[in-house]
Amino acid sequence: MRYNCSEATAAALRSAVANLSIRTRRWGVDDPRTIEARSEWNRLRTLALLETAEDTFSYLATDDRTRFARKLTEAGVA
Repeated sequence: MRYNCSEATAAALRSAVANLSIRTRRWGVDDPRTIEARSEWNRLRTLALLETAEDTFSYLATDDRTRFARKLTEAGVA
């Protein structure tokens, strides 16, 4: 997916992807260090999605806005 987010978020997301890839190859998917890297990647991915959606959020239908807000709350971002 292509995000329309700030340069800082995009750079952090690229770094998190590289870090996750290295840790997965080095220690495997179940290692706590890899799990920590995956959590950071998910957090940054959610932030990038939020930044991307900010411009179009007001154009969404009410039920879509509610569902999106609930997903952000569940992810711990909102």
